Amino acid sequence: YSIEEQARQTAEGSGDASREAVDAAAEQLAAAGWRQRYESVLAVPQEVDPTRFEVQLTGNVIEYAAAEIAEEAFAFATNGGEPIEADTIGDASQLSSISGVASETGAAYRGLRLVFRQDRVLIDLRYVDLANRVVDQETFFALGQAVQGRAEAVLGEEFQGLSPKALRLDLGAAADSPSVRESYEVVGGSAIRLYGETAAALEARTESYAGAENAYGGTASATVAGGAGGRRAARQATPAAATGAETPIAYSLALYGFPDEGAAEDWLAELDTRLEQAQLPGILSISAAEAPTYGDESLAYELNRQIGDGTGSGYRVYVRVGAEIATVEFAATGGAPLAAVEALVNQQVECLQRGACQGEANPASLLAPETEPTE
Repeated sequence: YSIEEQARQTAEGSGDASREAVDAAAEQLAAAGWRQRYESVLAVPQEVDPTRFEVQLTGNVIEYAAAEIAEEAFAFATNGGEPIEADTIGDASQLSSISGVASETGAAYRGLRLVFRQDRVLIDLRYVDLANRVVDQETFFALGQAVQGRAEAVLGEEFQGLSPKALRLDLGAAADSPSVRESYEVVGGSAIRLYGETAAALEARTESYAGAENAYGGTASATVAGGAGGRRAARQATPAAATGAETPIAYSLALYGFPDEGAAEDWLAELDTRLEQAQLPGILSISAAEAPTYGDESLAYELNRQIGDGTGSGYRVYVRVGAEIATVEFAATGGAPLAAVEALVNQQVECLQRGACQGEANPASLLAPETEPTE
């Protein structure tokens, strides 16, 4: 979550999701030294009823501007807990027990919570056994140590994850409540099974990564005001963009990290064959399109896809930058011009080259028609 995304979530939680409330929340977060947050939720379904979980593990990682701010946040997060004697992880840590009753099932649960600080980063891990069994403290503590090692590597710039390099959309002015999903789908060469995913779907998805060591992906859908700003090719502008009408859009992004450039080149070389065999959710048709070359090399496709209850069209571009490949797709009802996708791809290439994104893309400006200069 960026500051904008966290501010939107905070404002919605308070019951006021207006632009003014989101901006005020963002200002408060920035003034407090809050930078970004990563959240992970993993769960094990029950064998007898896969719609319910028997174990759930959640993790929150918050980065602050300085270690002193993270230290204050640690003191606040651990105030009132029931500490369990344990070795210290990172600069400061607290292991505590948690228990309660699940709101949906009324069943008792118990678990463990580990909060620790590593320099300017605060990490909060929770392991809950929804069958009310005793959680193995040694195993959970070992997990905390592994996460602490990852935090050290990231802070020491020995390891760089994919999520900071992902280009996101600025949906603060969306006409509806945006739907956004992001997650790591491959970590260390192993695909992470998604909720409700069948074994066959997992196998097909795993095959699509074909050699990537890590993969991070996300989707976003919203309704935006086309023509609200910016300039794009008038000859490709959609009717909705030309009139400033509200336009449903769909955006998806995937980042693949390969062991080396050669592996990334091989993956891209086999893309056409892979697409012929793949089942692409929501895609109604897809075909090769002519487009400039982006990054080190790229392939572009024109597509039609479902957007909510309707359909739309746009483009998908696969672009390689060194040993990393990004898949950028943007579609809109009435059609998204190639120029819009090209702008997104160029921004994503810059993110990969820098090692992080320094802003978000404005979808309304992407759909805006170009206007001729006046004298």
